Amino acid sequence: MNYNHTQTTPLHKIYDFNNKITPFSAIITTLLISGLFILAFTIHIELYVLLGVILLPLLWLMINYPRTWIYFIVMTFIVFMRGGETELNIFHVLAGIFYDSFLLIWFLYKKLVKREKLLRGFADQLFIFFYLILILNLFIAVGNDVDWFDWLREYLLYSLILYYFPIREYFKEPKHIIKLLFLVGAVTIGLDLVQFYNYIKILKNIVYAYQFSNSMRINQHIFTAVGFSGIAFFFYFKTLREKLFSFIVAVLSISALISTLSRAFWVSLFVMIVVFLFYLSKKQLIQLISLFLLFIGVSVMTLNTFMPDKANIFYKYLGQRFTSTGQGKKDISVRSRLYEFNKVTSLIEESPIWGHGLRYEFSFFENIKQATKKTSFVHNGYLNISYKTGIPLAIAFYLPLLLYLIQGFLISIRTSSYLHRTLSICSFLTLSMLFVTNFVTSSFLFRDGLMTTALAIAFISVSIEHYNNNEKERAQQPPKLLL
Repeated sequence: MNYNHTQTTPLHKIYDFNNKITPFSAIITTLLISGLFILAFTIHIELYVLLGVILLPLLWLMINYPRTWIYFIVMTFIVFMRGGETELNIFHVLAGIFYDSFLLIWFLYKKLVKREKLLRGFADQLFIFFYLILILNLFIAVGNDVDWFDWLREYLLYSLILYYFPIREYFKEPKHIIKLLFLVGAVTIGLDLVQFYNYIKILKNIVYAYQFSNSMRINQHIFTAVGFSGIAFFFYFKTLREKLFSFIVAVLSISALISTLSRAFWVSLFVMIVVFLFYLSKKQLIQLISLFLLFIGVSVMTLNTFMPDKANIFYKYLGQRFTSTGQGKKDISVRSRLYEFNKVTSLIEESPIWGHGLRYEFSFFENIKQATKKTSFVHNGYLNISYKTGIPLAIAFYLPLLLYLIQGFLISIRTSSYLHRTLSICSFLTLSMLFVTNFVTSSFLFRDGLMTTALAIAFISVSIEHYNNNEKERAQQPPKLLL
């Protein structure tokens, strides 16, 4: 079957999709937009129509310059990833509409207009199956008194992972991959600076060690992933400018991660670095240890010099965080999680197949505040999706992620390309970090966690394709004659 064949439709006759704007198409477009605004003013929805008209140039950009579209998506991270998962403002709403509507249009354009094959294997098929069947979850949620808009908000949030489809489609060449990596690094620096600004505001009011618990705990997933990737690509890059940029990204992102005071992510980053050591030569290992000692020394010196009154309080709080980790059930935060997990487990037992619907809220006793708390968020991603969608759909969500993680590891030890090996290492370790931290939070429900997942899967897919193409070329080469 020829997937590049396209049908001639009335839409194709009016609009030439080969970048040509004719007077006839311009007149038709003007009349359509004018008619829409007249109708909008009549029924008082002019704001939504205006938003749609503004998005038209971006739609043209997506079709004709898809890599620029992805660059624009990445640049909006700095707005979209501000605030926690439960925080919602106009920027999040507009960004969410922009992300998901254009992703849907891209899928329809590739399938209905370009007639291209998008699915590459069982993992892709399982992902699409999950998102299609999950639509039926709306009826379960509404039946359990969940507002349909709240359900839609969480459904669209989960769908952000599907951005790995267009990313892997348009970022195959090394020069395009490097440009995207540099942009992700630059945007993450912006998020780092926002984190530092918010953290400094908190520091001004801190008197006691326990007050550090009010730290801004957001974007830990992207801080961890980009911080580690900065370290990994420091050894890949050759020029001083590239190495310096990679070093700055790593230092700022790891510093931002430390400021979140999130123990699970600290430990995950440490384990990622330890695993990375097995991929390094002796010379690279010495360089990494030297850079690590330099980072610790500069960080301590900076804290003691510019905030001497806060430094001792901070060190005391760090000690308390690590000491409480070994207390097990005696830790008050651990006991609070157990109350939460027991309630969610009972909900899963009530409806193990169908779940209770996205955004379904439950109540449990929170011993920290000595009050009953009502929420739809669970500090365990596996329980979180299981009680909402049922166990079968939870498996359909996590299994393709696990398959990509395994493939990423295999490519990292098989490929001869230094770039794709580094990409695979960063990607499979990022997915591993997300799987591990998913035990103590819902890593695949946060905006930064979902987009980090999309990038990781895309880079693993690109590395797999590169490896397979090389193997095919090698198999087609004639055997060498031994003389």
